[in-house]
Amino acid sequence: MHPRNPYHSPPDFDALAQAYPLLSTYVKGRSIDFHDEAAQRCLTQALLKRDFNLEVHLPPDRLCPPVPNRLNYILWIQDLVRALERAVPLVSRKTRCTIHGLDIGTGASAIYPLLACSLEPTWKFTATGTPVLVLPTLLFFSLNWATLELDDESYTNAAGNIRVNGLSERIRVVKVEGADVQDSVSEQLPHFGFNHLFSAGDSSGTSSVPTSPAPSTAPAAVPSNSTTPVQFTMCNPPFYSSTADVQDSEALKELGALGACTGVPVEMITPGGEARFVGEMVRESVSVSASSSGDSMDDEERMKKRRTGNDTVDSGVSLRSVSPGSEEGPRWYTSMLGKMGSVVEIVEVFRELGITNYAITEFVQGQTRRWAVGWCIGGWRLSDISLASHADALSTQDIARLPNPNPTLQRLLPPRNALRFDIRISNESDVHARLEGVLTGVVGAQVTRDEGPGPTGFVVSVARDTWSRNARRKRKREEVAHNEAPERDRLQAPALLCIIVLRQGDTGGGVDEVQMEMEVRWVYGKERSLLESFASHVARKFMRII
Repeated sequence: MHPRNPYHSPPDFDALAQAYPLLSTYVKGRSIDFHDEAAQRCLTQALLKRDFNLEVHLPPDRLCPPVPNRLNYILWIQDLVRALERAVPLVSRKTRCTIHGLDIGTGASAIYPLLACSLEPTWKFTATGTPVLVLPTLLFFSLNWATLELDDESYTNAAGNIRVNGLSERIRVVKVEGADVQDSVSEQLPHFGFNHLFSAGDSSGTSSVPTSPAPSTAPAAVPSNSTTPVQFTMCNPPFYSSTADVQDSEALKELGALGACTGVPVEMITPGGEARFVGEMVRESVSVSASSSGDSMDDEERMKKRRTGNDTVDSGVSLRSVSPGSEEGPRWYTSMLGKMGSVVEIVEVFRELGITNYAITEFVQGQTRRWAVGWCIGGWRLSDISLASHADALSTQDIARLPNPNPTLQRLLPPRNALRFDIRISNESDVHARLEGVLTGVVGAQVTRDEGPGPTGFVVSVARDTWSRNARRKRKREEVAHNEAPERDRLQAPALLCIIVLRQGDTGGGVDEVQMEMEVRWVYGKERSLLESFASHVARKFMRII
């Protein structure tokens, strides 16, 4: 469970019933009957009202979202966003990052946008319903959390929950006409509309809605005056591949289901299950990157390539061809997963497409275990440790790498974004000044003191390699030719940005001998070899002078 989740222990049901009297009908002893659908719905309503001041209506024939599980995901997203909020000013020199999220498959309750908006009063979102039909024209983008729902009941209920909580200015429900719920489990690839949602604006990081008229399957009236991109996506995808898959899963549980399940097929079933669903999401996110880097392929062509499995080579090339300065801004895609086997399949997709900038975490709530994956096509890195600057971030979990994983997950974890070097020094005095001297001695490096939480450190950005032997030879040739490359370096977006801190370790054998650790935290960049080369160069130079 996430460290900030308040539900580490079961709730005091008597106290909860006093705060929400309707629950008292269902309290038996010190708990409720979790196989009673009405009791489950009332428990969710009670927790949302008491702990988040949210009033929700939960239809009896739709999924009842357990609050602790959903909150785990939101808190991880919160950690991710806080890391990006800290990184954006360092990379782009913008003073702040306006946060917009995209919720894919918000459901009848709209639980994720409601929880997120209650925790973060400045967040605004765009959201979609579970995309099960080919919808290549999701032409909407607004400053709100817009919810695209596929059936009337979910649409009406989500809109009502948003309205009754006074969040219509930040959360908007947008209905798509022409989608047939009965066809929702047809054998088609899901299409998420990223190419339209993330239509490229100018290089400053803006996005805009295409001005072409929308077909009948697109939202009829959506504000289109936003030029702010989405920083993250989230999704709790349909879990099963078929009705038989649902039955087989229940049969494997020795004691039966832990609670009543009230979901309908449109919420629970998708062809190929969650792994295929999220895998297609990954592929489409790469296609969007290809489009923003100059690929003129339209949606129909991309869908055809995805169906035939011929998208791999182009995606890999596009991944590596986007220059740092051309990125719209930070964007992390994420999704919840209900099976560990699905994590294995999604990491295989990452590796197939050459995506190395990804994250894996785990949420445990009682006997229920869920996982989440995230990936970024750009250079925005998540730390192996939380870099959140908020006061309540004293107890946080690793963002990018699941701590203490089992052997299966250990093999799936992404490469580390923090490099550590053991350094033994004879005198601890002026150690930070000496490190600063090494850093400022790197040609073209911009060095500032780190103002974030934790030990004293330095923020370092470089536009290119200037320290390796080949780079030094190239620089000499440029100087002879009076090339203006150094001046251009100062104006470019960084190819590498990292934070370097020193930590005191164990005392050595001598009185004045101290063991220290130099940690290099990767904040931004696409080339791991550049990070490793720079970190090794700094460590060697530092050890020589101490």
